[in-house]
Amino acid sequence: MRQIGGWLTLLLFTVLSFNGLSSAQYAVRIVRVDVPFEFNVAGKDFPAGTYLIARTGANRLELRDARGRVLETVVTNQTQQLNGPANAKLLFKFNGGTHVLSQVWEANDPIGQELPVPRTLSLYASRKPAPVQAAGR
Repeated sequence: MRQIGGWLTLLLFTVLSFNGLSSAQYAVRIVRVDVPFEFNVAGKDFPAGTYLIARTGANRLELRDARGRVLETVVTNQTQQLNGPANAKLLFKFNGGTHVLSQVWEANDPIGQELPVPRTLSLYASRKPAPVQAAGR
């Protein structure tokens, strides 16, 4: 019985070690954007201005102010297209006067990040997404 406990402890330690390594190996990618209008991310409104979008994990983005302070963290889903855009870009959906960040694309990357769309937006949105060009950093 003591030997089984030892094996389980070793197995648990090994799994936790690999988990730490996989998250430590992810390189944060940051895109600097100038958003010319007020917008919404995860139910919170932000004024027009300069922001940093940091991809901190395969399915996690941080909205940061121009100084790098985290304003909002969002869990995303991956979306893809045949070819990545030549320049980084953000896509916004429009809902009753509010621009809601819906997708983030890095330059030349065919895999983008899609943010969850609030239920009210998915029911009432009818305009085409508004793209905003971004400068990679």
